[in-house]
Amino acid sequence: MRTLLKLLTAVVMPLLGITAGHAQQQAVVSDTIQHGQILISPVEPVAGQNVTVTVIPDPGYEIKKSDISVERTIAPGYAQTPARMPQVGYYIDLSGETPTDPGQQTDYSFVMPDEPFGVFITGTFKRAKYTGIDRLTDAAVTRITYVSPAGVVSESPMPGVNIVVVAYTNGTRSATKQVF
Repeated sequence: MRTLLKLLTAVVMPLLGITAGHAQQQAVVSDTIQHGQILISPVEPVAGQNVTVTVIPDPGYEIKKSDISVERTIAPGYAQTPARMPQVGYYIDLSGETPTDPGQQTDYSFVMPDEPFGVFITGTFKRAKYTGIDRLTDAAVTRITYVSPAGVVSESPMPGVNIVVVAYTNGTRSATKQVF
């Protein structure tokens, strides 16, 4: 019986990710994040260590500090607590401020909790929202055309709904729907 117990604790339990005593600390970034990256440094933090969380949005996307979640977890196999504890008070606040442009790379930080806690980090990158003022350029207008719902193109607006297409000197275009 004693030999079977030794075999179980020395070989089988570690293969299943079960450890005796305290759980191993881990900082895990979700692998389901889309439209950007969240990186941590150091990759294997220890209790009390300052961890840097770097967010890198893809072009056209942004993320604010409030869109990032750092949740305390217990490693699987810790006998006295469930694998994840999504309860109030188990989230860790990030240090640092959301920049004026949340579409740029930004660093935040937190302190790694004491054992047996690890952390699970996730975030939601959102498509960037722009106002007309955000999109102003130094390009001049080269041409304005009006397109009716029937596909008729004109240099002047037609009665009813028109798609107004504006071409600029930098090669870009904008299109808006207007009623005349």
